[in-house]
Amino acid sequence: DFGLVADLFDAVPELTSKL
Repeated sequence: DFGLVADLFDAVPELTSKL
């Protein structure tokens, strides 16, 4: 399901900004 992959990559900036 590429929608799930897109969702994961969409969340990456949010996760990295919390580091």
